[in-house]
Amino acid sequence: MNELCRLSATEAVALLKRREVPPLELIDAAEARIEATNPKINALVTLCMERAREHAQRLMP
Repeated sequence: MNELCRLSATEAVALLKRREVPPLELIDAAEARIEATNPKINALVTLCMERAREHAQRLMP
């Protein structure tokens, strides 16, 4: 599992603010984890990954 998925929200935000990890990398890690686990638990009905990526790209310098 990608270690980014083990971060708390506050840890992830801190990394983003310090520009130690790009937003798209966090989104990719989250998507991979969702794809690996959601078929078993069916917790997420609707995903908006493209919208998340578009928003992340607007935030990047």
